[in-house]
Amino acid sequence: MLAARDVGSEKPCIATYAWDRLLIDPLPGPRSIDDFDGLTMHTATVAEITPDTAPRAPAGSTLPRLAGEIDARLFLLDPYTGAVGMARQLTDMAVHLGCSRLVLVDVGGDILGHGDEPELRSPLADSLALVACTLTDLPCRVLVAGAGLDGELTEAQVISRCQDHGAQQQAPITADEAAPFRPLFEWHPSEVTGLLVAAATGHRGTVEIRDQGLPIHLTDTSAFVYELPPKTLISTNAFAGGLNSSKTLEDIEQVIRSVRISTEIDYERNKNRSTPTACSHETVSRDQLETATKEARSRGSHYVTIRRFAELLDIQPRYFDSFRAELRLHDSGRYNPPLWAVCH
Repeated sequence: MLAARDVGSEKPCIATYAWDRLLIDPLPGPRSIDDFDGLTMHTATVAEITPDTAPRAPAGSTLPRLAGEIDARLFLLDPYTGAVGMARQLTDMAVHLGCSRLVLVDVGGDILGHGDEPELRSPLADSLALVACTLTDLPCRVLVAGAGLDGELTEAQVISRCQDHGAQQQAPITADEAAPFRPLFEWHPSEVTGLLVAAATGHRGTVEIRDQGLPIHLTDTSAFVYELPPKTLISTNAFAGGLNSSKTLEDIEQVIRSVRISTEIDYERNKNRSTPTACSHETVSRDQLETATKEARSRGSHYVTIRRFAELLDIQPRYFDSFRAELRLHDSGRYNPPLWAVCH
């Protein structure tokens, strides 16, 4: 959505982690180059994801399908080489593609976190991307959209910190910009990007997200976009100094643990160990759907995300697609991916 403002009719080149939720990828943490077949290796470090790319079982990834459904070229960021290696990947991509600058996009705003906030849940991914970008010699700017929509820093915190850093407010994402991407959320499980699209297309209210049912709010400012220089963010990031020299994912995790005890990969490891599979459900009844809907409404929610609903009802990952089909059949008026309306 944001690239279209910059590159016009050209096809944007997007470097991204392959890091899906456990509903899609049962392996904790991000995927590396070695986890895929069919990558187009332009150089030893420039790996392009195409519709013919496939994750190696048991890994899962939404990126190959996404590569076939959006008008952009997708390239794999491999964090197993640390910030030093990711900076080399970005530099090599720029040389290969003839690109002259980087734009780092964060939806939610946790990239503004200092690192010690208890509400931060995924500082590793954002801090690593920020440091890797600054280790290149490429001009870089940071765009923050969807303040507070990831359930970490609140909307008020994100906007306040944007102001503290002297951010420039850009035009908000409009319904016309967002609408073409709405069909992706019929299958793509990204909560925060889906919520940004929902906000841009006019949805308002409280939404339960993630497995914990965190309440976030779709507001009139949820689709705002802020631009910041990365160096101001580096100056307040507790991990930046340690990540500058990291060369492996283990290095990165040790830096995060030195401040926060655990990482988001640790959280996924623990969740994998503690999640029972024998009692998980393949299907749900209409009574179960209605009961869960009423309970969410009683908590003051207007919506739950489809992912949250699946975890709430203990749906096995391999039945996630059929679960979404059941929701559509049960009540198409409530089913508006990534949202399930609990209040009409």
